[in-house]
Amino acid sequence: MRSANFARRCALIVGAVLAASCHHDVTSGSTVAQVFLTPSNVSLLVGDTVTIVASFEDATGVILTGQTAIWNTSDTTIAKVSSAGIVTARKVGSVNVTATAGNAVGTAKLSVVAALPPSISSITVSPKPAFVVVKGTQQLTAVVRDASGAVIPNLTIVWQSNNANYATVSATGLVTGVAVGSAVISASIGGYLGTTNVTVSTSITLGPSSVTVSPTTATVGIGRSQQFVATATDSTGNTYPNATATWKSSNTAIVTISATGLATGVAAGVATITGTAFGGNGNATVTVQVLHLTAVSAGDLHSCSLQTDGTAWCWGGDQADQLGDSTQTNSTSPVAVHGGLKFASIASGYAHNCALTAAAVAYCWGDNTSGELGDGSTSHRSLPVAVAGGLTFTSLVAGQDHSCGLTAAGAAYCWGNNLSGQLGNGQTSNSSSPVAVGGGIVFATISAGFQNTCGVAANGAIWCWGDNTRGQLGNGTLASSATPLKITSVNAFVSTSTGYQHTCGITVAGAAFCWGSNDQGQLGTGDTQAHLLPTAVAGGLNFATIGAGGLYTCGLAASGGAYCWGDNIWGELGTGVTSPSSNVPVAVTGGQTFRTLSTGNYHSCGMAGGNVAYCWGDGGQGQLGNGSTNLSASPVKVIYQP
Repeated sequence: MRSANFARRCALIVGAVLAASCHHDVTSGSTVAQVFLTPSNVSLLVGDTVTIVASFEDATGVILTGQTAIWNTSDTTIAKVSSAGIVTARKVGSVNVTATAGNAVGTAKLSVVAALPPSISSITVSPKPAFVVVKGTQQLTAVVRDASGAVIPNLTIVWQSNNANYATVSATGLVTGVAVGSAVISASIGGYLGTTNVTVSTSITLGPSSVTVSPTTATVGIGRSQQFVATATDSTGNTYPNATATWKSSNTAIVTISATGLATGVAAGVATITGTAFGGNGNATVTVQVLHLTAVSAGDLHSCSLQTDGTAWCWGGDQADQLGDSTQTNSTSPVAVHGGLKFASIASGYAHNCALTAAAVAYCWGDNTSGELGDGSTSHRSLPVAVAGGLTFTSLVAGQDHSCGLTAAGAAYCWGNNLSGQLGNGQTSNSSSPVAVGGGIVFATISAGFQNTCGVAANGAIWCWGDNTRGQLGNGTLASSATPLKITSVNAFVSTSTGYQHTCGITVAGAAFCWGSNDQGQLGTGDTQAHLLPTAVAGGLNFATIGAGGLYTCGLAASGGAYCWGDNIWGELGTGVTSPSSNVPVAVTGGQTFRTLSTGNYHSCGMAGGNVAYCWGDGGQGQLGNGSTNLSASPVKVIYQP
């Protein structure tokens, strides 16, 4: 991946820089008396980011250059800020962002708000119709959808009964039968209304096989839960969804189940869940898995993996449905991606994922604001959807908000955000379905970053396209390009990785080279100066793979040891401490030997021996997968593994 900011924030950053450059006299030799932050008052959605720019003046009002500041927020659980002033919103609330230079402090106010729901189009109440016995209960549910048919979660519903003499309803939609008769139960919000008819009877006659438990089968990890419901059918054929049932597990050492039908995995194995209602029984089978992972991929606030059976599992932030379990609920441990698909490879972007099946068919899910899922729409998807166009691919990559794939013939296709030309088709308009990268180049590998893309041709030459404001295209200029440009290098490469505003590559001989932005030492060249051409990473290590993250980079040595360099404010370098940053490679602590390595914006994950995954760095949304929301400056094991 990957990036530190959304493209739409560039206007804020550019405006701040221009405002500073238009001030009067500039010098670098005085004491800082005032620090100004731009923007000084900003509102973000949860998971969003913005770059705040600090400018400095002396006591006479002269702008000072060459100054650095120490950045902080008043509450890191609400928002975090990097050493470069990049602020990430984590949960709803208000904080002050401060930049301190000497005795001078500049303050910006930041409000973090929840995403506003789309316009409501309909409310559907179920079951329809509903049945309940006198003094019995029946749980109703209301699903709110927007004009596109997408579910709008987490809204407060107003429930009412038109005749409380027969049936009442609670604030949560629980109907209670009062007397024989019927009532209309309504659910409303914002002027929209959904209803169902409730029939109240004295008794229900059931046979021994007239209870169905759903789902009939379920797979959970150790410590993870699955909600079961019982549906009863009486002798006249009337059905009673969500019937009040008595629940039992055949083996509580494997699965426990609550009085409300919530089953929780305890140990690896298989158990039967039985729901008994009105004298009838229904069964379901629960399999509790230990995860044996074969691949892991780090995004921004989430991570994903594949199991040996090809199922996809994700953890961390779920604000844009990037976990693929249809809940929009964060998880500090792996949850299964729904939809029943099996995959051979997976790639995680900022808030979306793409994966390939064994038949080379591409599917994506999560955020789709810019069309990065490639299904021809810009609607978020909580389940994997097929990429449009009928293409088959040998590999997929996911960037900030665009994705790319290579065909068996080496042709590159990209889709999603294209404001900087990162799709490589000579245009700067977004595309919600795959478009061919121009130039007719036959590629062996490809990588997608913040607003640029790079690929290694069959002859070992690197071609890059998209944003080049920090030299990340590697051709010695700062000119961006909507078509592939060949970088200037005499070396033959085997792979590249594109990060926020820097790019790295591995040569045929295993040497690492990086280019682009370097203010945190993310190029590993021993300095913090930007490099417009590929420059050797210091230390002389031989690498098998390399991964460019937000403001840091990690490489996997041929020996299996992991090394990282660059920013370390969130423990991204894996050295056991959160400071200092490093402009040369440093060893990741813990002694694990990794097979693969994946870098996100502020955290990394790697596959070690025995099909076990480890992650380190920022864990504020649970993206480390260890059951916690704390950062970890050293590798921690993703839970539910051997």
